[in-house]
Amino acid sequence: MDVLQKLLDRAARAAVLFGAVLIGLMAIHVALDVTLRYAFNAPLPGTVSFVSYYYMVAVIFAPLAFVQSKREHFFAEIVTAQWPPRAVRFLDAICLLVTGLVLFFLTWRTGAYAVTFTKARATVETGFFTIPTWPSRWFVPIGLGLMALYATLQALRLALPSGRRA
Repeated sequence: MDVLQKLLDRAARAAVLFGAVLIGLMAIHVALDVTLRYAFNAPLPGTVSFVSYYYMVAVIFAPLAFVQSKREHFFAEIVTAQWPPRAVRFLDAICLLVTGLVLFFLTWRTGAYAVTFTKARATVETGFFTIPTWPSRWFVPIGLGLMALYATLQALRLALPSGRRA
């Protein structure tokens, strides 16, 4: 399991780096578009399409696995705060397993959509050119799949006799 953990850690860090680079590119792209629009009345064509089809999708889905690896997603402990540690660990493992299963299902379905859009070579028309949108469809199943693997690995680690928190 340690080998899988190391591979997942590398993939999650690479995905976060990818998302961070795209955040920077998005900031530059939008700032340049606004500057050109108001200073020279010449906006960059396709900015809204690039932002909505590429930048925002990657910004949302790329860091999911990294956040899951740190267990930093929303965690409500109002009810379980008074429970014994063993019961909390059991419930945590069950929740992680269910999360992993739901995420694997979502990965499968969004992956099927990505395949469909890839085969169709999906695009979006702007006023001046066509932007291929099929590559960005893969950001969703990749991000969800990595998060699913983390959640499942964390559930298995909690279920082990050592009960160490993954």
